[in-house]
Amino acid sequence: MAGMQWSKEYSVEEALEILCLASAVGGELWSDPTRGPDAENDSKENTIGLFPTAKMTEAPIISVVNKTRYPGQALPSLLTQRWPQGWQAGIKSEDWSRSICLSCQDLFYNQAMLAYHPELDAYCLAFRGTVNRPNVFEDFEALLVSATPITIDVENQKHAAKWIGEAAKQWTISSRTYCKQTYDGTTERAKVHMGFRLALESLDFAAEKICGHRNRLSDMLKAVIEQSGQGKPIRIYVTGHSLGAGMATLAAAWLNAQPFANACFDVKCYAFAQPKPGNEYFAYQYALDFGNQGAFAVLSSLDTVPQVPLTLESVSSLNYPQAMEGLGVPQQMLPTLAAMPGLNFSHAGRQILLKGQAIVKGARPCKAAPRTDEDTKCVDPGFYTLPAAGKDSNGKDYWRLPAYLMFTPEQAGGDVPDPEQWIATEYGDNPANKRLNNLAGLWQHLPWIYQQWLYLETLRK
Repeated sequence: MAGMQWSKEYSVEEALEILCLASAVGGELWSDPTRGPDAENDSKENTIGLFPTAKMTEAPIISVVNKTRYPGQALPSLLTQRWPQGWQAGIKSEDWSRSICLSCQDLFYNQAMLAYHPELDAYCLAFRGTVNRPNVFEDFEALLVSATPITIDVENQKHAAKWIGEAAKQWTISSRTYCKQTYDGTTERAKVHMGFRLALESLDFAAEKICGHRNRLSDMLKAVIEQSGQGKPIRIYVTGHSLGAGMATLAAAWLNAQPFANACFDVKCYAFAQPKPGNEYFAYQYALDFGNQGAFAVLSSLDTVPQVPLTLESVSSLNYPQAMEGLGVPQQMLPTLAAMPGLNFSHAGRQILLKGQAIVKGARPCKAAPRTDEDTKCVDPGFYTLPAAGKDSNGKDYWRLPAYLMFTPEQAGGDVPDPEQWIATEYGDNPANKRLNNLAGLWQHLPWIYQQWLYLETLRK
């Protein structure tokens, strides 16, 4: 990001660099301080690691392939320079142990990383996407809850008062707000994805220890305020991919609401492959709070994840349900229609749409239920999904990483591979290739595909 200036405008070069940080936070956390990048006799054979004991000025990521270690690289990635230059630990310390936070692994298992770029004088708060079962549960907790502080309702207050008295009236489930200002007809109806709100707030109320430190996200941000000094806004990028994008959107809204006294955060958000983080009114609130600038939802036209949660509109979602009468709906039906619940999920932020392309040239999507002979001849593997590389000894399909995603410059064909390789299913024959049966069906969603489209955009400029 050398030579770039801070602004609220969208920049494809900036987006690509921030996406590299969003990808890096997805590595497995090595919380044992003795297991640094040069540790010997490690049992890990193939993994991606994020280790907090790296020096604060060094990259906190590592790849292990066949027990061979590659510090500073995160397999897989389109770019062989995995860690963007100039970024270091966000909290001043000897290492990264104060700049990474983790929530309870049994219940939530979310992860975030805070980095700092001295030349730009800007921070980057990156959230990890879905990598485990608790994260999947959070993805599917697609209920809408208030974007403002959550308290128990009146009826439950009466029941609670029997046990705790008048304190029940002040009983707050969550005091956090994701609304900077109040807008008529919008703020009181702004709602967010419950799973994303839980995931984000779990980094405070369910924070786990890392190298002996219980790093709560709020405490990390307070440390940023303390080390930045007063008198100037604190520049901060907020980013994530997939679930991390949903968390990043809420975190950006929260920081933009200026939750800390004597501090002002200047927030810019890049949410990659953003699932819908709230309802339409939250999207309105988000746009108004950001002044329609500085908050971006970067999506691919062939990615499935940004299409969820599914949107179910109802009359109750309308600003003025009575307007339906003017469209011919009988007046007596309006109360019934207005009482029907709606889940009008919507994207938040300015949408930046990347043009997706089939993985294999000539591939086209199949219909869900083929009805003709011609339909059965379509090639779905290679359009949304990565085709299998072959059969194993048990007759089951297996997948390998395409050659252009290999982790060394020699294997990748240079610092950035020939774009012609990106559309074909080229497979490396190196034994370091990993099996990806659990990722093949989500190939268009994965972060290196977004890197690919963003890099192509830089070539067109």
